[in-house]
Amino acid sequence: MRVLHVFKTYLPETSGGVERVIWELCENAPATGVTAEVAALAPRPVTDRVQPVAHHRLHRFARDFELAATGFSADFMGRFPKLAADYDLLHYHFPWPFADLAHLARRIAKPYVVTYHSDIVRQGMLLRVYRPLMRAFLNRAARVVATSQNYVDTSPDLSEFDPAVVPLGITEHLYPPAETTDRIRPILAQPEPFVLSVGVNRHYKGFGTLIAAAGKLPFRIVLASAGPRAAALEDEIRDSQAHNVHLIRDASEGEKMALLRQCAVFALPSINRAEAYGVSLVEAAMMGKPMISCAIGSGTTFVNLDGVTGLVVPPGNIDALCAAIVALTDEKGDAARFGRAARKRFDDELTGERMAQRYFDIYRSVLAGR
Repeated sequence: MRVLHVFKTYLPETSGGVERVIWELCENAPATGVTAEVAALAPRPVTDRVQPVAHHRLHRFARDFELAATGFSADFMGRFPKLAADYDLLHYHFPWPFADLAHLARRIAKPYVVTYHSDIVRQGMLLRVYRPLMRAFLNRAARVVATSQNYVDTSPDLSEFDPAVVPLGITEHLYPPAETTDRIRPILAQPEPFVLSVGVNRHYKGFGTLIAAAGKLPFRIVLASAGPRAAALEDEIRDSQAHNVHLIRDASEGEKMALLRQCAVFALPSINRAEAYGVSLVEAAMMGKPMISCAIGSGTTFVNLDGVTGLVVPPGNIDALCAAIVALTDEKGDAARFGRAARKRFDDELTGERMAQRYFDIYRSVLAGR
């Protein structure tokens, strides 16, 4: 079975949660009898149209421009149908409106599955224009897949497509060993506990709430952030005068593992449902860490169960975030209990192997015509 994953961008250019999920599905594919590859846009000039990424291949198409975080490509519109013909099934990762347009406009006659990662949250006016195209694309999918029942229950659009639910997962043995580099060694050398948050600095991540909370806390806050807006965090930290906040820009996977291994608490303070799941929470659960997340009506409260694997607080509430951090860094033992429960939840529900097998079952069902 040959499956082609389709998304607007991919590793190594970008490294968000969706990219990690696609990577996991590709790397776990051989164990299920699937050959999986990726099609994505890349900056001009595209000298290597096919590029290896770990043990799978990336097919690259030249990006012409972006509008409202959506890449457009005449190259993709022209070459993608021929590439798609070589696969048994296409797996689109939503949202990428240009992919909807390309698939329907070029009348690509391949069955396809859509993973619905997130609603379109910010572009309300553009969404009204795009919604008819979106519905046409999703209605023609052989299967629409949501990442949590929580998101289905709160999405204004998703429930009408009768989605399956496959929780996102990660594979422990595919992560590199912890690496203590010179820039994180001073953080790890101090015995006092620290709170860790990881993610690309996007508008919904809520890092500002955590930075503001740091001024009221006696604990160190470590932010491992990537992407072009990570530099803006340096200014925000400096302006806050919170001397207990440490920023690690573009942390390697090994550095991230070292920080996760030693942190006392993992916090994901995202402020709205554009944070649809939180793969970084799954990484924290894999490492057996108590977690703090926010009640934003998304999959974050599927991964982090309030009072079981950690604490859930109102979004943007500095005092509530402070109280949760204090509660998980005291001596009462709740943190250790939450950490053990987080690891059990990872083993039971959130592994990459389980995710890949569930998708294989969907692929097989689609190709069998059921």
